[in-house]
Amino acid sequence: MQQSDQTERDPAFRGVIGVGRRDMTPEIGIYCHMWGSATHDQAETIHRPLFATAICIQNDARDRRVIIATIDYCWFPSYRTVEELCAPIRAEFNLQKHELLLIVTHSHSVPQVDPEFESRPGGDKIPAFRAKLHRALQEAVREAVASAAPAILSWTSGQCTLARKRDFPDPESGRILCGPNPAGVPDHTVLVGRVTALTSGRTLATLVNYACHPVSLGGGNRSVSPDYVGALSETVEADTGGAPCLFLHGPSGNQTPRDCYAADPAVADANGAILGHAALSALHGMLPPGKCLSFKGPQNSGAPLAIWETRDFDVDTTLEARVTYARLPPKAWPTIAEIDEAIATAQDRAAWTRMTRLRQFVINLAEGFGNGFPIWVVRMGQAVLVGVPAEAFTDLQVELRRRFPDLAIVVTNDTNGTYNYLPPAAYYGNGAYEQDCADFGPGSLEIVTMEAARLIQELTTEPGDAKTRRRQAAARQDGYTWA
Repeated sequence: MQQSDQTERDPAFRGVIGVGRRDMTPEIGIYCHMWGSATHDQAETIHRPLFATAICIQNDARDRRVIIATIDYCWFPSYRTVEELCAPIRAEFNLQKHELLLIVTHSHSVPQVDPEFESRPGGDKIPAFRAKLHRALQEAVREAVASAAPAILSWTSGQCTLARKRDFPDPESGRILCGPNPAGVPDHTVLVGRVTALTSGRTLATLVNYACHPVSLGGGNRSVSPDYVGALSETVEADTGGAPCLFLHGPSGNQTPRDCYAADPAVADANGAILGHAALSALHGMLPPGKCLSFKGPQNSGAPLAIWETRDFDVDTTLEARVTYARLPPKAWPTIAEIDEAIATAQDRAAWTRMTRLRQFVINLAEGFGNGFPIWVVRMGQAVLVGVPAEAFTDLQVELRRRFPDLAIVVTNDTNGTYNYLPPAAYYGNGAYEQDCADFGPGSLEIVTMEAARLIQELTTEPGDAKTRRRQAAARQDGYTWA
């Protein structure tokens, strides 16, 4: 909560908001090989449906809109895949690139849509899944735009014990393993947003931002599954009149569930319930929309009492989206020809999977964002969303929240694309998986943090004078916002 000596309120935005959702579940039998340890190629069952969900946010004047969409998908190794999904939506609704954020929920138990997998067992079902995903995303956005109505988006924070640090040292070899470390200190912060209709007081949507890898299920799982996100949404929606719950996947590059890599989908459901109830606990502690607590005065009752009362306050209507591009230190990668040779001579499925994935990332580095590494920032009243196209460590959100304690800082991974891990500089050289396959060199996360902080500072402090408006207008014509 924001607070002064005499008031306390939830960070909030007042504007015009709508939400939409569509099913994007693929067929049973589709190629679904995400884990190198998996001995199967095709999904045998559907654990829970997959969804595309969108929220459309406008200020009162409705002069511009920002659309945030989530899909139950893992990552985008190909930049072209993101463009094919986003370009038609941007064209239909006259959006600039920084006004549409596509965020994956990052389940590792879903198929991919890239054509290169169509030759694999079950790959013949990929074109239908790709078409269904495109249709579901477009229709969810259309519903969100069409249903937009006056509303308040309020935020609060709570704690959830689902996540563990993901860096367990092998007791025998000392090698850092990619799994929960009971001795680690995770970031348990869960940030919850509530969209409330101004006319009816009804909850329109809930947003849950939490940093924990959706890897409840591992290579032994044979089901298509949104991982813990499915049970999270079900738990929250059952308590909010069925209002859609959007999971905004946080910077979980170094965090994982305590119970993970399981074969039984019940483990994912249990994990989702943990996060769902933590989100509801925070949600039920929120103040009414548009209300603050204000100190009324002392009252004598034996002890001198401080009496507080609920009052209205003017909710911020500022809405602005920008993107800035950072230059990150490069790493030396093998050529495509060298990677192809390694794929051809791979001795096991784990090696084949890892090299195939590396091939996609190397291509993405060459064909992706030409201006540099993008950092997307959206100010919604007294909340700011920072999106990065990578798997950042929690250090990113911890530092940004430390610098801006009076704002609700939402940080999302795998936004509008996917590079690989962004660990802090001190993490490099320890032999861990995350630093080994990071696309960029030491210092990258620190640069991203600095640039995001700079942009947040500008968005929340610069005046709306004529010079600023001219600069923003010119930047929109360039296809991205001035930063």
